[in-house]
Amino acid sequence: MCMQSARRARFFVLILVILAVALMAQPRDAAAAEPIPALTGKVIAQHSQEPIVGATVELIELRRIARTNGDGVYTFEGVAPGGYTLSVTATGYADQVRHVTFPDGETNFTLDLSFHEEPVIVTASPDAHDAMQIYHPTSVLGGEQLEWRATTALGTTLQNEPGITMTSLTQSSSRPVIRGLGGNRVLVLEGGSRTGDVSYLSDDHAVAVNPMEAQSIEVVRGAANLLYGSNAIGGVVNVLSDDVPTKLYDRPTGSVSFGGSSNTEELTGILAVDGALGSMGYHLGGFRADAGEYQFNGGTAGNSQYDFTNLDGGLSYIGSAGYMGFSYRDQDGDYGLPVSEDGELLDEGEKGVTIALAEQSLKLRGELTRNFGIFSGARFQAIRHDYTHTEFEDTGAAGTVFDQQTDEIRADLTHRAVGHFSGTFGGWYLDSELQATGDEALIPFAETKGYAAFFYEEVDLGDARLQLGGRYDQQGVDPGAGADEIDFSGVSAAGGVVVHPEGAWNVTFNATSNFRAPAAEELLSNGPHVATFTFEVGDINLQEETSFGLDLGFGWKTSRFTGEVSVFRTDFTDFIFLVPVIDPNTGMQEIEDGLPKEMYAQTDALFYGAEAHAGISIVEHLTLDLTADTVIANDDKSGEPLPRIPPLRAGVGVHWDTDRYGVGAEARFSDEQDRVAPGEEPTNAFTIYNLFGHVQLSGGPVVHRFTLRVANLTDRFYRNHINRVKEILPEPGRSARLLYTMIF
Repeated sequence: MCMQSARRARFFVLILVILAVALMAQPRDAAAAEPIPALTGKVIAQHSQEPIVGATVELIELRRIARTNGDGVYTFEGVAPGGYTLSVTATGYADQVRHVTFPDGETNFTLDLSFHEEPVIVTASPDAHDAMQIYHPTSVLGGEQLEWRATTALGTTLQNEPGITMTSLTQSSSRPVIRGLGGNRVLVLEGGSRTGDVSYLSDDHAVAVNPMEAQSIEVVRGAANLLYGSNAIGGVVNVLSDDVPTKLYDRPTGSVSFGGSSNTEELTGILAVDGALGSMGYHLGGFRADAGEYQFNGGTAGNSQYDFTNLDGGLSYIGSAGYMGFSYRDQDGDYGLPVSEDGELLDEGEKGVTIALAEQSLKLRGELTRNFGIFSGARFQAIRHDYTHTEFEDTGAAGTVFDQQTDEIRADLTHRAVGHFSGTFGGWYLDSELQATGDEALIPFAETKGYAAFFYEEVDLGDARLQLGGRYDQQGVDPGAGADEIDFSGVSAAGGVVVHPEGAWNVTFNATSNFRAPAAEELLSNGPHVATFTFEVGDINLQEETSFGLDLGFGWKTSRFTGEVSVFRTDFTDFIFLVPVIDPNTGMQEIEDGLPKEMYAQTDALFYGAEAHAGISIVEHLTLDLTADTVIANDDKSGEPLPRIPPLRAGVGVHWDTDRYGVGAEARFSDEQDRVAPGEEPTNAFTIYNLFGHVQLSGGPVVHRFTLRVANLTDRFYRNHINRVKEILPEPGRSARLLYTMIF
């Protein structure tokens, strides 16, 4: 309690510092300044011709943002005459970008409803492109779709995106699995930096990122992965937020949300405020969620409750040439594991193992967008995470404690176009120290240091665009206790082409060659892991894992149809995975400390599959969505399937949207998974039905949104094949979630 009070005190001191600096940054002689005209305009809906309240209008060159008032009018005071770029966004509407000449140009906007929400900007690329112009498969969850699907867990939020499934040992610790790859092969980032948690160590460890506070979540695969890490063979999940302010708001703006869920009796509160005083932009945010045990058809998952709190604040100096700022975040929470140490599902109200987490993060970020020499921009980011994860026994006594300190620095330089070439290059540094104590200290100590240099280039050939990426990584793992450091180094490369002639279609092809150094847990684990009911053993003799992947895609986009189909193949050499340790005398799996013994080993493996998505505007306001994905993974040496590979999935949904309300329904089918590894049980097929709805009301400059989601409408009993304890723990039953948001 004292530690929490101290953290809260530090946060409120931060708020006072932000306000004090912002106040000092105000112009001192504003009254004496000569009047400058205001850039103003109106935003209306195409269908109804009614004003859109609360639309966000960004003046790109000046890094300023305004919100439309109750009449749909936005205003930027003190704008000098000249040429500018205006970007307009509003939830449920298609984004619009226009170059205007002020004061004589057209500054009014008419937005059409978006039948399939797609972002104009994909931030993982060094330069801005429409999502259809990025050759590697990319999906972005934002706006209305994120509002409908967001939960406190990242995997649950993304689970219905094409090619993405989730781990689900607890309702609060799900992690995304992309094309059958999870753990260290999927890099989870927040604003381009690692999250600093220990979710990669085990399925029962939560990701220290809250999707309900995110602006958007992007999933990137292909050459752009190499900007962030060579180990991201499955892909990069980047959660985007405004913790470090990058824009100046013309007035304080933000949102307040309150919600609840019927299944767990969850109560949720969210606050976000952004503003500016002078040239200083500030951000303040907070989140609180408290939920009980979840219900499934036929019972209750005892000890599955959770409780999370997050407070954050940021301050930046922002000018027309860029910005420099910082943010501080303090989050803590606790959640329970619904499975006993004896491998049985806990009853309602029964005590079990609980996990408490606490993290403090300090981030420094800056960007220069003015030309200098051969460069057109530069970015810098440094972050420090202090993370503690404590596992408490059912008696309340502290068992295992994980302490991890992570320092990460990256810098990017974007060069000016040279002929047809444009791109970026940079460097990266990581120092992560993990120390574990207690009965389940799988890795007593490990310090991981990494260095990398990378580049990403695009070659514009008119109807085609070449994209190239490369990265050199060097990584060392120090196991402590005087042992020798374990070092790895390697080169990763990717290249591809997108052909986009005049018309609605494009064809994409890319090839990637990746190097992944074994992670500390794969090298050094040696102890019981009760959450997954195994005794895990690492191997310091593991070699680098390498892969070669091919991806072919076809896309089509018109005013009434958008669709993408892709097929992929990835060949692994020295693929690292856990295998049962077999006693040669008995032919049975060895038991140690009462748990089945597993060891990290290597083999050659092949992953291949396909993904598809289509959005069809049937009539005005009515849209049909179709999705499907499949992946097959085999051990090339034994010919056996690899464990915990998701089955074939398909989905169909329909939604009706107008200016004021929207309703939708979907069916999500998961086929039987009977291609299982030795010792793995098959999983039955199931179909889940979900409902969505929202109502939007305007009152003056304030927007009120009511969002409803009903998940698993028929209360279907089902199991997730990727869940390592699926035979014990079923997935949640029917749940209705209602969220009210006031945008001001």
